Amino acid sequence: MKPLIAIILALAGCTQKASVEAIRPEALVESFVRMSSDVKSSEDLKKLSGMCQGRMKKAFDGISSESFEVSYVNQPIKIKNLRILQAAEDGNLARVHYLVETENPNGQEPTIEASEREVELLKVDGNWYLEAIRPKGSDQIAFTRGMIF
Repeated sequence: MKPLIAIILALAGCTQKASVEAIRPEALVESFVRMSSDVKSSEDLKKLSGMCQGRMKKAFDGISSESFEVSYVNQPIKIKNLRILQAAEDGNLARVHYLVETENPNGQEPTIEASEREVELLKVDGNWYLEAIRPKGSDQIAFTRGMIF
């Protein structure tokens, strides 16, 4: 009986919490892009802003409710495909290069449009945040407000 008691006491003494790994930069970028394309209300502005730091946070914090409504809420552009092309981490900095294909039903005929972007992320207190986004490859348009995926 003593070995059983020793095992129970040993198990009871193991109260160390399992470490939870922070979300990977690629997963955060994918989550952000999908969330930004599926905004349902102006309350989602806080969620998007909460995923950001630096220039990205400043852009979201500076957007008016009216502009956010026009640019994001219930907009008809839908993501058809999202691919992470490259990701690299260097300490508290990361870069994620991705390709997103969207369906745009505006105009006379729906179109499929492809955009490449590169996101810079910062690690703050163990968590990744989007800091900046810019066009990559042949893309020439950069959005500082409004649709940025």
